[in-house]
Parts: sequence; structure tokens; C-alpha cells
Amino acid sequence: MRAQRSRLPNTPGGISMKLSRVMLAAAFIAMLSPREAGAELDVASANHVMQGHRQFVAQANYEIYLQGKCVGAVDAVMDYGDGICPPRGSKMGQGVRVVVTYIDSKPARLHENFNKLALEALRNAWPCR
Repeated sequence: MRAQRSRLPNTPGGISMKLSRVMLAAAFIAMLSPREAGAELDVASANHVMQGHRQFVAQANYEIYLQGKCVGAVDAVMDYGDGICPPRGSKMGQGVRVVVTYIDSKPARLHENFNKLALEALRNAWPCR
């Protein structure tokens, strides 16, 4: 009796075919990432994440993932940042607008860590007394 290769049901070529497709998809995604050779992408910088924040403030219907990332980041800073006392009844959208206004007024600092700048913005707008 001859041993059979294990295959996933209803897939010609089994696991090796699936692995080839995953590798092809990964290569395609890597090609879509526009970066200069040797340049590191700083995903924590304000420059990287502000697009989602601006889209959220504009109530745009695209870049939904970045908008969610934006709201989550501001929510975390508001919940866990020391020295921030939002007014009673304030909404998350107000916090996002405070952060966007503050960071957009300081374009020379866009290379800095977003969370650090967001904390600074919220402390400045809503200090605890």
C-alpha cells in the first residue's frame, strides 16, 4: 500500500499550495510598503498616526482602521495618563479634537512619539486642579 500525502479537503495540492499562496500574499504586501532603503518606519510617531486622527475629526468614511487606532490610542491616554481630568460629560471625540489641534499646531514635533504628545495635549487642555 502506498502512503498518501495529507491534503486539506477540497484543495488541489494541499498544504504546500496554501503555503505558496500565503508567501505570495506576504511578498505582495511587502512590495506595497513604500520605504526608502534603510529607512525605518516609526509607527509610534505622531507623523505616522495623525492621518487616522484627522480622518476621525473630519468624520470621513474611509481609513476606518486608522480611525479606530486613533480612538483607541486617545482612549488609553485619557484612561491611564496621569494629570488629565476631562470635564464631566466630555466625549471621546472631544479628546481626539484636543489632541489633533495640539499636534497640528506643532508640525516640527511630528517625529515625536504620539502618545507622549497626546498626553501633553490632554494635560494642557484638561489639567487636574
